[in-house]
Amino acid sequence: MHDPSLLVDGKPHLILNDFDLAMFINRDGSPASDKSSTHRTGTLPFMACDILKNTDKPHYLRHDLESTVYMAWWIAINYPFDSNGQPQKKKDILLRWEKGTFGSISKFKHSFLTDTNEHKEFLLAVSSDFKKYGTWLAAFRNIFHKGYAAEINAGGDISYKDGEMLMKQESGDNAEEQLRLQQIQKMKEDETMFGFVTALTIKAALEKERNKLELLVEDFVME
Repeated sequence: MHDPSLLVDGKPHLILNDFDLAMFINRDGSPASDKSSTHRTGTLPFMACDILKNTDKPHYLRHDLESTVYMAWWIAINYPFDSNGQPQKKKDILLRWEKGTFGSISKFKHSFLTDTNEHKEFLLAVSSDFKKYGTWLAAFRNIFHKGYAAEINAGGDISYKDGEMLMKQESGDNAEEQLRLQQIQKMKEDETMFGFVTALTIKAALEKERNKLELLVEDFVME
């Protein structure tokens, strides 16, 4: 969308709008309507686990962040690419993200994020050109490792059915109000995996790895 009146420093700017998964929300964060698109959307190797296995779940920012993890690893493992942008040799390890049922692909991705041995297998598959970025890739993946671990420790998936119940409940006596607040809290915990997965936690983790590398470079130069 181009608004001729939208100028920043005298230059026109474009706004990209995509409301496929948009929904109206109440002031407390609970959904006030169903999202406009109810089917799974995305490219199979990069879709988040929740989106693959549960179409009733709201599409949160963390699902897009999780997709970015898969894209980063997919590029690092498949590099280099040909003139058409395709891998010169696609690695077999990534086929488990592309072939099978939604459920089996979700399971493989979940193992990548939660299983240490599988994570090591993926690290070994990273192309030589991207080996130096291994700590960044690991730090990015580890954010979701912590999030899924917290979810498992809490007793498994937080179902969106809680959100549906919340929408149907009216504020009443203290017991009903307490239940409503608990359900809102569950939805917020689900949205960020108990606070472990946000844009800020990812930024902090990646900046920490960058600072480590800068210190190593400084030590090398001083020697």
